[in-house]
Amino acid sequence: KQRVLRYLKGTPHWGLRFEKANGTWHVNGFGDASFAIKRSQTGIVIVFCGCTVAWRTGKQPQVAKSTADSEVTALAATVVLAEYIRALLESMLISIPMTRIHCDNRAAIVLSSGEGSWKTKALANRVQGVKDSVQRGEIEILYVATNDQVADSLTKFLSGNKQSVARSLLGMIPIQ
Repeated sequence: KQRVLRYLKGTPHWGLRFEKANGTWHVNGFGDASFAIKRSQTGIVIVFCGCTVAWRTGKQPQVAKSTADSEVTALAATVVLAEYIRALLESMLISIPMTRIHCDNRAAIVLSSGEGSWKTKALANRVQGVKDSVQRGEIEILYVATNDQVADSLTKFLSGNKQSVARSLLGMIPIQ
C-alpha cells in the first residue's frame, strides 16, 4: 500500500480518463506470450474505456511444447483476468455488453473457437472455458497484428526510458 500511495503523491499531475465509445462502456484484453525452451512468459493488459486498469506478466505454470501452446495459455489467462474485471465493473453497476480479447496468434484463436484436429485436443481442452465464453457471447476473440499488440512489451525486456513506456502502457495523460 505504501508504494502505491508514494507513487500517487509523487504524480499528482497525471490521471486516467474513462470515456464511453458510442455510448457504451467497453473492455479490451490483450494477451501475448513469448515462447521459451523452459517456461514461456505471459503478458496481459486489460483496458477499460481506453485506460489500462489491470496488467500482469509472469512465467507460465507449465512448459509449453510450441508457440501455439504458449499463446493458448496466455489467451486463457487473459480471459480469466478480463472476466474478473468485468465482474468488478458489473458489481459497480457498469454493464459491459461484450469483452474483446486481442491475440496475435491465429492458431490460438482457432483453438479457442473449438476448431482444430485431434492432434491439438490437449490445447483445445486448455481453452474450454474460453470457448464456452465465446459461445455464450460474453467475449469476442480478435486477431491483432504483433505491432499493435499492447501486451507485447510485457513479454520482453524493456530498454530506454522505462517510465515513459509505463505511462504510455497505462494510458496516463497529463491533467491540465
